[in-house]
Amino acid sequence: MNRHREQLPAYVGITLGMGIGGLLCVGLNKAINARVIATCDSKLYQIVSLKTAVGESYGCVSKMVLHGPAAAIKP
Repeated sequence: MNRHREQLPAYVGITLGMGIGGLLCVGLNKAINARVIATCDSKLYQIVSLKTAVGESYGCVSKMVLHGPAAAIKP
């Protein structure tokens, strides 16, 4: 019984660390999404949304990558 009492703080510390780490990931994801929206040039790039474990993440992807070049590329 005494051994279980000694291990309890370790379990509490691990649980608190995981909870705080998860909340930090959500906050960082929100900050990164705000930066992508503010800095992505809509003439050349398109914002795409991805579902992740911490919510939706936004990415700035070139329109040429998504849709291909405007005209056929000749060799």
